[in-house]
Amino acid sequence: MSVKHQPIRQNNQCLNCGATVPERYCSHCGQENIEPHESFGHLFQHFVADVVHYDSKALSTLKYLIIRPGFLTKAYTAGKRVSYVNPIKLYIFISFVFFLLYAMIISDGEQEEPRPSQQHTEAQQTDSLQRAAALKRGMHISDSILSNLSAKDSSRVGTSVEIDTEGTNTMFSNALAALSHKTPEAYDSVQQRLPAAKRDGPAKKRVIRRLLYLQLKYGSNMGHAIAETFTHNIPKLMFILLPLFALLLKWMQDKRKWLYVDHGIFSIHFHTFFFILLLIAGLLDRLLHTSAFTEWGILAGIIYLVVALRNVYGQSWRKSAVKGILLLLMYVLSMSILFLGYLLLVMAIIL
Repeated sequence: MSVKHQPIRQNNQCLNCGATVPERYCSHCGQENIEPHESFGHLFQHFVADVVHYDSKALSTLKYLIIRPGFLTKAYTAGKRVSYVNPIKLYIFISFVFFLLYAMIISDGEQEEPRPSQQHTEAQQTDSLQRAAALKRGMHISDSILSNLSAKDSSRVGTSVEIDTEGTNTMFSNALAALSHKTPEAYDSVQQRLPAAKRDGPAKKRVIRRLLYLQLKYGSNMGHAIAETFTHNIPKLMFILLPLFALLLKWMQDKRKWLYVDHGIFSIHFHTFFFILLLIAGLLDRLLHTSAFTEWGILAGIIYLVVALRNVYGQSWRKSAVKGILLLLMYVLSMSILFLGYLLLVMAIIL
């Protein structure tokens, strides 16, 4: 769309940077040397032209990103950067849309799960009550006993709990100990009646008190709260995974020919494409009530990676395939370690 130009100012000094303007545009900052008071029609023309120009650039960028693996990376590293959307801007926009819509797809899927019938719910409640009663009998703890415990009884009860915990030394035993009390205050009351040598340590006490607090706050949704906290922070983890992927690429490719930033651009373009692919596959799975599209999408992402590696780094199909598979294996392993460490950190913070 062509925009009608306004008359050039008589003064050839740029209003933005003060440099001398030889013609219409400043050679120093690029601002057009026109009168500062523009008409509404001219402003609207500029707005429409900018939108059309950016949309055209965005569509062209997405087209080449999807149908020509590695093309945008080669163009960017070759210096052709004005014709296409900046890789970082493209990634930020696509990742924002992906995590927003994908979270909505998952939440909608959870809401549409069939609700259990009343008979099934009553059976579950009866079974839960029976399990709770059996647990209380097995742990020798009940509300009436707790209210009438003497110091000697408290010591005996605490010993049985301590033996079980020391014997298993697992998170499950901590959960059993937490289920033995209804509130953190009840747990503290029992701990105070125990001899100092038989009380839980500070770390274990903190975990059990937090478990009891979260059980009161979330009930059976405590695991969901942890998972939700973890999921909401995945976009932040991607800013670690992107350079990690580039670092693995740098280790596998010729270090004399390629710079780390070149591998970083490849990493950004690949992850951007993969987000688009997973989003489309997730929407199709959601509409057709299947998971086949996501599975095929992951396979398509692997093929895309191999093709992109060959197009960018110019190696044979065999080398590209071997390096692509090796790269994915190392990346998935590194990602698993990072996610596990972060999940433990989230649990430590929440618990």
